Amino acid sequence: MVGSSNSNDGQVTGNHGDTDCWVVKTDATGVIQWEKSLGGSGSDYGTSIEQTSDRGFIIGACSNSTDGQVSNNHGNVDFWIIKIDSLGNIIWQNSYGGTNTDFCKYVGQTRMEAIMQLAGRHLQTVRLQVITGKLISGLLD
Repeated sequence: MVGSSNSNDGQVTGNHGDTDCWVVKTDATGVIQWEKSLGGSGSDYGTSIEQTSDRGFIIGACSNSTDGQVSNNHGNVDFWIIKIDSLGNIIWQNSYGGTNTDFCKYVGQTRMEAIMQLAGRHLQTVRLQVITGKLISGLLD
């Protein structure tokens, strides 16, 4: 599961500052197998997660961080896509958007592509290659 946390105690570890995207993997009974705080010194909010065909996960998030694990912020809030392996280690990540506010509503996988739905000044659908995070189609303002 994915959400957000500004804690750095109890079950939450590794906070990077302010609010981080918090990813938690549990077993079938709800016992935490692992958890990861992802982000930078700004605000990073997890909005969507889906398991990928390689047993890892693709995460949709929103971020205004320009440091830590977040790179390539385009201004204000961008949507931030993170590909992690089955243990929660980052394989790749990237920020997408324009100079205004861009929110990621949903990210999911179809075959070898990640489909994202964005909400900013208008709703868009963007296609990325899951393995590399390379933009396949869609407009980014």
